Amino acid sequence: MSNSVRTLRLAHALAPRIVERAVARTIERGFLRQEPEEPSPGNLYEPSSRWAGTDGGFNEEVGRRAALKARRAAAAATSVLGTGILAWLLLRKGETRRE
Repeated sequence: MSNSVRTLRLAHALAPRIVERAVARTIERGFLRQEPEEPSPGNLYEPSSRWAGTDGGFNEEVGRRAALKARRAAAAATSVLGTGILAWLLLRKGETRRE
């Protein structure tokens, strides 16, 4: 379950009426528009290039999660390496003072 779903479920548990109104408004404004579409052959004779993909948009979420994991790993590596380099520099500085 994605973070957005968890957040929505938590918000619904805390304030169900507000969340239901917000979701209804989002669906009405975003999905149920009365705008005419351009003429096309439809999907009977030729599939629409807009919807011909097989991922349904779910791979975008996977990509975002992978990017987030990569950023977290880079941050962790930077903190570990940064601390190690800082310690090495401080130890090296101490060695040069003794000489």
